[in-house]
Amino acid sequence: MTTYTHLRAAGTSLLLATGETLPRVLHWGADLGEVSESAAAEIERASVLPTVSGTADLPFTLGVLPEQSAGWLATPGVTGHRAGTDFSTAFVQTAAHATEGATTRACRSRARSSSRRPTSPRASR
Repeated sequence: MTTYTHLRAAGTSLLLATGETLPRVLHWGADLGEVSESAAAEIERASVLPTVSGTADLPFTLGVLPEQSAGWLATPGVTGHRAGTDFSTAFVQTAAHATEGATTRACRSRARSSSRRPTSPRASR
């Protein structure tokens, strides 16, 4: 389920879409005025890039931190792995709190459950 957060100050709007993935910026610029849930959903729908030949089958959603695990094929925002089981990071949002004057987001890395422990390169020598 997607939740929309609209922050406004000094003639500027920041509209965020949050859900299971990292937050996505839908608009950052001139003040949009009051934005209803349905209007925010239409802004999100309009921001989805069409799929073209030679790309992934599904369009990716670019979060505030580009991740290859989410379909971003260019340089990622941060490099890492998930306990040695996957090639890239994959953060999920665990909480979102918006109060007057502040917004807090909590995220954690998705990790596949594994019964084996990852080995370091030095351990195999």
